[in-house]
Amino acid sequence: TMMIRAVLRIYQILTSSKTDKNTISDSLRESSKHRLFTALKDAQQRLGSLKFDFEAAVSSLENECFQKFGKTGKSFYISQVASTVRWLSTAGLIHITDRLQPKTPCSENPKPKDNSPS
Repeated sequence: TMMIRAVLRIYQILTSSKTDKNTISDSLRESSKHRLFTALKDAQQRLGSLKFDFEAAVSSLENECFQKFGKTGKSFYISQVASTVRWLSTAGLIHITDRLQPKTPCSENPKPKDNSPS
């Protein structure tokens, strides 16, 4: 029984360290936000006229990465952040603006009034 307990303990240690390696820490998320912020600032310098709340945009981009890959694991999350940074370095003004500006309700295109007689 002593041997079985030792084997179980080793198994617990190995499996817990494996899940720790896949866990996305708060510090990793903050570091990712910093990378995204820098990439967004670089895009602003390149394109000239990005006008929106950068903090909110960075949070939105990081949350997209986290929601897509937060449960899958750290390496997929890091890869998605890197992909987003690369996208920011090459995307045009319209693509960045479309992705990052707050979505407005469909009330922008109101239905035409019915002018037919009653």
